[in-house]
Amino acid sequence: MADKKVSFTLRKRLSKNNIQVDLNVISELVEANNKEALFSLFKNAVTEPYVHDVHWLKLVINWTPEGGLALTEMLRWAELAKVANKLDDTQDKVVIEIDSSDAQQIIDRLKDSKFKMNRFSNLFIEFLEDFQSQTGFHLPI
Repeated sequence: MADKKVSFTLRKRLSKNNIQVDLNVISELVEANNKEALFSLFKNAVTEPYVHDVHWLKLVINWTPEGGLALTEMLRWAELAKVANKLDDTQDKVVIEIDSSDAQQIIDRLKDSKFKMNRFSNLFIEFLEDFQSQTGFHLPI
């Protein structure tokens, strides 16, 4: 029997006085002494003060606990990672359709006691609220 499909809309969200920057990217630019690219990164964050839900989806999909994941567990996320990497986060809204088992897998990862955020983000909470209301899969809060 085929898995039921669920769809949800990912969108740009206005980041009020906060920016999301990948520290790995900053580290690479600093190590390479690439001042122009570093300036451009922050200039874009100021001129385009949005964070797309694609960012949050990738954060959840690509997360690994300290010490890593078993290869078999990592492979369970491979198809979702491929889908997420193809999403166009330059669009205001992007509709994605995934299997209900994938939506459940996302919720299960969010429920994992090892999944932790370093700081509170209203934009992440908004993404989670929309994901739950649109897919019907909920965190036990």
